[in-house]
Amino acid sequence: MILALPHVVWGARKLWVLWGLSTLSVQSIGQTLNQFRAVLLDLDADLTRDGLRHLYALGVEPLRIVDDLSQCQAHVRRFSANAVVLVPPSGPVDAHHPVLAVRALIGPDLGLCIVLRENLAEREEELLAGGGDIVLSLDGEAARQRARLAALTRRLQESVVTPASEDLYLDSRARQAFLEGRPLPLTDRLFWVLEFMVKHPAQVLTPEDFCAMLAAKGVHIQALSTPNLIHRLRRILEKYGMGDRIHSVHKRGYRWDDPDAFPSSQRSKADKFFTVNMDWHRGNFS
Repeated sequence: MILALPHVVWGARKLWVLWGLSTLSVQSIGQTLNQFRAVLLDLDADLTRDGLRHLYALGVEPLRIVDDLSQCQAHVRRFSANAVVLVPPSGPVDAHHPVLAVRALIGPDLGLCIVLRENLAEREEELLAGGGDIVLSLDGEAARQRARLAALTRRLQESVVTPASEDLYLDSRARQAFLEGRPLPLTDRLFWVLEFMVKHPAQVLTPEDFCAMLAAKGVHIQALSTPNLIHRLRRILEKYGMGDRIHSVHKRGYRWDDPDAFPSSQRSKADKFFTVNMDWHRGNFS
């Protein structure tokens, strides 16, 4: 009995390690999906209720819901979305299918996720060939769909050049920012701070948020060092007429303001409308 005890202990430790790895994987997917910033283009009113419920269950919350293709690009630009979730009408995938129009509209750099009621292999192949990145179905396995969404999100985060505003572009691999085609003199830390802010426009980021972001990249700083980084970044941006993009929020943190995406005179009104709109959707589809 005593001789068997080490085997019991080893078996318990092995199970604990396996459980920890699976938990870490689930947490990693959840953290990745937080960066999936999508506008939902709803072209099938009959699927809206179930489609939204399915997205919420997967851990995805659309930034805005629109039902017209002409509004899609404007809202992608306004909310700095990195993907579009398309709920297409039922029917064959032909030359007039909206997946082709959406892909042509958003370009190759943004993700295109398509939601279907049923998992039809033939239609999925046609939609992927038409420009979709992934196809989700209401009857599909949730864990697998979450993993596919996370993989797409990671690919979007690693895209070479990301338009941050009308004239500002970020090259994530080279850690370089370009304004009107001219490179900005940024260190790696300052580039990461700038990238972090422009990917979360109109959102107040605390010093702890910046510390956590830099720690994930192997750079460890104290929260008290954040104002110095922001000051250095702001001075560089001021030379290019963009110093007012970084807004200090008293006793809270910093916010990236993009006047091209949100006119300052309409920001509070738009933020209020967005909050009420999403609360309405939660109330009706919960």
